[in-house]
Amino acid sequence: MRADARLPGLYFQEPKPAPDYWPRMDVAGFCGFVGQDSRPADQRYMPVVIEDAAGFERMFGADVSLCLDATGAPVKGLLGPAVRTFFAQGGRRCHVVGVPVPNSFNAAALADPLLLEATIGGVANALDGARQLEGLHALATVEEVSLLALPDAVLAGWTEEQPPTPPAPLASAAPTPASPSLFRMCDLAHLSKPRLALTAPCRLEWSAPGASSFELQLAEDPAWSDAKTVLAGAVNALLLPAVSTPRYARVRARDGDRASIWSDGVLLPGTAHSLRREVPAHAFQSASMLALHRALLRLCAARGDAFALLSLPRHYDEAAAISHAALLGDLKDIEAPALSFGALYHPWVAFAGQGEVAPDGPACGAIARRTISRGAWMAPAGEAWQNAIALVPRALNAKRLNALQQAGINVLRPTARGIMPLSATTLAIDEDLRPIGVRRLLTLLRRIVLRDGAELIFEPNGEVLHRALQRRFEALMAELFARGAFSPARSAEAFQVTVHATGAEKGQLVIELRVAPSRPLAFLLVRLLRTGDRLTLEES
Repeated sequence: MRADARLPGLYFQEPKPAPDYWPRMDVAGFCGFVGQDSRPADQRYMPVVIEDAAGFERMFGADVSLCLDATGAPVKGLLGPAVRTFFAQGGRRCHVVGVPVPNSFNAAALADPLLLEATIGGVANALDGARQLEGLHALATVEEVSLLALPDAVLAGWTEEQPPTPPAPLASAAPTPASPSLFRMCDLAHLSKPRLALTAPCRLEWSAPGASSFELQLAEDPAWSDAKTVLAGAVNALLLPAVSTPRYARVRARDGDRASIWSDGVLLPGTAHSLRREVPAHAFQSASMLALHRALLRLCAARGDAFALLSLPRHYDEAAAISHAALLGDLKDIEAPALSFGALYHPWVAFAGQGEVAPDGPACGAIARRTISRGAWMAPAGEAWQNAIALVPRALNAKRLNALQQAGINVLRPTARGIMPLSATTLAIDEDLRPIGVRRLLTLLRRIVLRDGAELIFEPNGEVLHRALQRRFEALMAELFARGAFSPARSAEAFQVTVHATGAEKGQLVIELRVAPSRPLAFLLVRLLRTGDRLTLEES
């Protein structure tokens, strides 16, 4: 009897889950400064998959200290808080590129220096090349990433200060002369002054004619007030551990109770690096942030299927935010199509257990959560951010909300349901591409077509293929229509699929997909009417 044979009867079997047809649209990519990278040297500063906040800490350690502020307190990098709030808001997977902290802050540190000012076409050509891209442009090689953020772009930067040069050691005091009442053997050899030298970093060597035993002392005071003996015996070299503060060394020859005069002191330089001081807010220069934001927008446009989440410095008020949005949209410096591939959020938000965080990280998480639960085409607004407790440094002026939204800034506001963005718009000039949901829907369609289209290459270009494609993409559009991705009430008005057979003799096939994306309800007007002794509500 076969092992898989069954007796007649009724059986229940769990069906295998069907593979998800829709491409992932919830994966984010982050780039920022890190203090360590635990991977092998040849893999560092390349994208790495992170699936929870603990995984980020295991890979990159604690938040890196970038510089010191005016009070001497460390200024931490923004990458760690962005990734942690991404997961806290519902994100499930991201790719991170960690960049080492430079001594002098400049925009090129976070981007590929050859692509920082490149056009959309130039970036697209680089994506097709074999060269390993750096910084935020390295994320372009990760196909599943659809959300991109560059938290450290809003940093004020820092200036480098060299540590002060330590003073030279002072001459040691001469030894106390022997008492006249003491007699010495006339044949005792004179103990010569030793010669002490720093022959390598932290390595001391010394010698004296006829001497075999020595005493070595170290001190932090160049006047030797805190000198301590660290070595005594018949040795003439020592490798010291590196320390951050400078020290001084001296040695003398010993023979029983006799001692030579001390050698000339030697300075042991400390390992302290140059000090980095934060640029104060009043001296903030936006050129680096503007260059990085434009580079991120161009990168997303060059890929065609990624979306940039941008934030602003913590201290920016309404006028500064509107000015930056206008500079981003200056068509003399950036191509118009790139503007629909990014959204700007402000102000910063304080989260319970996280402190003050720039809004790009949590915005990525909120969009990822909405994508997973309802679809990439849903407007990522109107939902409270989890564990958000305050806006930093304050809520923006309600009287300027209209101007801020007209500039393309998604303003975060406190409401009865919590802190949330009141809009979901891109920076696009074209009104049809202003909603984030529209751009994300087009991205989803692009990914599906590119994925499915790759299976059709080398298929016989005839009527059978054309009818199959018509049915396939009409079924796809009907599914999106049923899920609310398109706006008209009837499917015939919501989408149209056309297969063009022209150019078949050249091996060409054109499929046109025309869609009418659903748009979010921005305003609902409710009128309260009184008619006699009755009150009625009317919606419009």
